[in-house]
Amino acid sequence: MAETATYTTDVSWQGDHWGHVVMGNGPQMMFSAPPDAYGHAGVLTPEDAFVAAANTCIMMMFLWA
Repeated sequence: MAETATYTTDVSWQGDHWGHVVMGNGPQMMFSAPPDAYGHAGVLTPEDAFVAAANTCIMMMFLWA
């Protein structure tokens, strides 16, 4: 039977359109709403993270194929 992969994150709101995320494998960073939604420029946004997750998964699929 295949092993189950489990991924965790801990997300906290810091106020003023800032948040902090800690991934289960160690990385952590601040994030913000995008500038057009009254967030801060030059930092990770949830929209950026979503697109990056899809793109990196597709890239890794081709590298491991």
